[in-house]
Amino acid sequence: RVKNGFLHGVDWPNTDHIQATVVVEPDRIHVTEAHGVYDGISVDVTKGVFLFKESGPWGDVDIQGNVPAEKVWDFVSHLGESSPGTDILQAWNISQDSGMLRLQFAGYVFDEEGLAFQKGDYELQNVVFTIPGLPRPLTNVHGQILFSPDSTKLEGLQGDVGGYPMTVAGTIIHQDALRFEPLHVTAGFDGKNVFAGLQQGISELDFQVTGPLYMSVTMRGPMNRLKLKGQIDGENALFSLSSVLQKAVGQGGVLEFDGHVYDGKAVKFERIELAILPLRLRGQGLLRFGPTWSWEGRLDSGPLYIGLLPPQIRLLGDAIQSGILEVQL
Repeated sequence: RVKNGFLHGVDWPNTDHIQATVVVEPDRIHVTEAHGVYDGISVDVTKGVFLFKESGPWGDVDIQGNVPAEKVWDFVSHLGESSPGTDILQAWNISQDSGMLRLQFAGYVFDEEGLAFQKGDYELQNVVFTIPGLPRPLTNVHGQILFSPDSTKLEGLQGDVGGYPMTVAGTIIHQDALRFEPLHVTAGFDGKNVFAGLQQGISELDFQVTGPLYMSVTMRGPMNRLKLKGQIDGENALFSLSSVLQKAVGQGGVLEFDGHVYDGKAVKFERIELAILPLRLRGQGLLRFGPTWSWEGRLDSGPLYIGLLPPQIRLLGDAIQSGILEVQL
C-alpha cells in the first residue's frame, strides 16, 4: 500500500499525494484504489496495468478528475503540430465551471516517449465560449469533447448566443493542416447583430435585416480554404434593401449558399439563392470581412410576374403594379 507518494516526470506536471494499492504478479503489476493530485487537480486512476513483455515493460493507465474547462481546452487546442488554422482554435476562450475529464495513456515505460497520451474525453457543463466572429459569447454550453493526438470530436455541444440556441457537432483533424471533417453548426441570431458589419459596408443601399434568423451550415476541409454549404431561414425577420426589395415579417424567406472561406478573411460564394417565393434571386459573390465588410457580386431574378407577388413582398416600392420584370443586383 502506497501512501503520500509522488511521481515526477520530465515533460508532464508532477503528481503528488499518491495513495494506491499495488499488486505484483509474475508477469504484471496492478495499481488499484489509486488517487493523487496531478498539476494541482485531484484525480483517480481507474485503470493501471504494467505488463512485463520481452520488449520491455508496457503500461496502460486511465485517469479521471474534475478539471476546469479552460485548462482542458488549452490542452485540446494545442494537440498536433502547429499548422495553418491552429491559431483559430487557440483564439477561442473558454471559462466558467468544470467537468469530468478522462485520459488514457499507454506505451513502453522506458522508451523515450514513455507512457504516451492515447485519447480522452471531457464533459462540458455550463461552460462559456468566446469565439471570434460570434456577436455574443456562447453560454450555458453542455456536451462532450472526444480527443486524441490526431483529432477532436465535438459531440452534441449545445448552448445559447444572446438568447438564441446554437449546436455544434463534428470532427476536427489535427494532422498536417487543421481541417473539419465535417463540422455542423445550427444557430439562431438577431439579424441586426449578424449583419451589422455588412450594413456599414453598403450603407448607401440602406440594407437592413431585423428579427430572428436561423442558420444551418456544414463546414468541411482545411481551415485556410474551408468549404461552406448551408442556409439561413428568415421567415420571421424583416428584410429591406433600399427601395429595391422589402420582405415583411411572416413572409417565407430562405438564403441558400455554397462557398469557400479564404484565410478567414473572405468568403467566395459559388452559389447564392435567395428564395422569397415566388421571387428567386440567384448568383455568386465575394464577401470580405474586417472592421467594415464589403460585398462584390451579382444576383439575377430571371423573368418575374409582378402581379403574382404577395402583399408581404414589395418590389421597387410598388412603383410597378403589373407586368414582367427582371431584377439584377
